[in-house]
Amino acid sequence: YVFEINKTPTKNFFNKLLFNHLYSIAPNIYTGMDLDILELFLAPQALSEILIATAGITRDFLNIFINSHDNFLVNHTRLQKRISVKNIRTACRTWYNTDKKEQVEKNVIAHKLLNKILADIVVGKKSSHFIVPKQYSEIKAFQDLLDLRVLHLRKDNYSHQDNKGVLYNVYSIDYGSYNSLNVTKNSLETNSVEDLEINTVDNLRAVRRIALEAEFFNRFLLEVGDGIK
Repeated sequence: YVFEINKTPTKNFFNKLLFNHLYSIAPNIYTGMDLDILELFLAPQALSEILIATAGITRDFLNIFINSHDNFLVNHTRLQKRISVKNIRTACRTWYNTDKKEQVEKNVIAHKLLNKILADIVVGKKSSHFIVPKQYSEIKAFQDLLDLRVLHLRKDNYSHQDNKGVLYNVYSIDYGSYNSLNVTKNSLETNSVEDLEINTVDNLRAVRRIALEAEFFNRFLLEVGDGIK
């Protein structure tokens, strides 16, 4: 359920997931709402935001939804009828700090790699998505970040004409991790959620220039004592 690639199936899955939970609590209220329960709670851009941010992980989706709804109840204006993008981003930060931050920081080497990726990709290249040669995605610290759910695989075995013969994987960075560093999407290269989607060839061609190549990983491995110069 990668929203950037499979938009409709991803939306349908999480719509049914949320409906099942709410229906089990109050069937009299939610009968007949199974087709549009997400739209009932979330503004259109916020809906895209949460489906990208949760990266297909049901546990993350449910907790970000709960946190964003709580944030909406406390902070919404009289004109705001549904959960907004701001509510989602606040919820992502809350969920990262609650569920992921401590475990990431316990893994000193993985945490150091995450900070370098954030500096290079989010701050430097102003993106939330990037590509990595498959061989470097096997580095233990990188795999640890995937296991900790702060990096998310979006597409594997991706290739492009600029570097023939090399297979890449496309990854995204967990929203909560860069929100916790006060790097919001307003500072990214694009301001809308749709511009960050990777569901067409044209978008994939844009992502090919946002890469972490051999030099980045070799330098990191030397710094942490796992490389030979």
